[in-house]
Amino acid sequence: MIGRPTKYDPATHPERAFKLMLLNGATLEHLAAGFGVDPSTVDDWIAAHEEFAIAIENGRTIADAEVAHGLYRRAVGYDRKCEKVFKNAKGEVVKTEHWTEHMPPESQAALKWLNNRQPDRWRHQKDPLDDDGDDMAPLPVEVTVKVKSARVRADAE
Repeated sequence: MIGRPTKYDPATHPERAFKLMLLNGATLEHLAAGFGVDPSTVDDWIAAHEEFAIAIENGRTIADAEVAHGLYRRAVGYDRKCEKVFKNAKGEVVKTEHWTEHMPPESQAALKWLNNRQPDRWRHQKDPLDDDGDDMAPLPVEVTVKVKSARVRADAE
């Protein structure tokens, strides 16, 4: 092969790419920055190294699934286990309380979920009367003002 040797390391790059995808759902640009290479190099690595491409796809799939699960839980509400530990002045545990706290559903999370899962039924529809593209534009109103002369008395009319 002519040119510079590749920076790709099959021993570390697949696992690192997988973790970057899990960490923040990285784009190819994020991956490139994480590896200190150009995005086109990441594209080349994906094409040339199957284990790298699989690691990226697996990381993306798991990250997306975790976010979807979190959004779903917020949309429908959930219970979470809580614990409070009480210690004395010496730092010794004297009491531990456990309880379950209910987190109510969040309407914005539910709308986000439904907008993505059933867009034909839930996505905000554009007002057909609004043709300028601004969904929040008010409808036009016609105003007519009649001015009477201040010199004419109201009872003289």
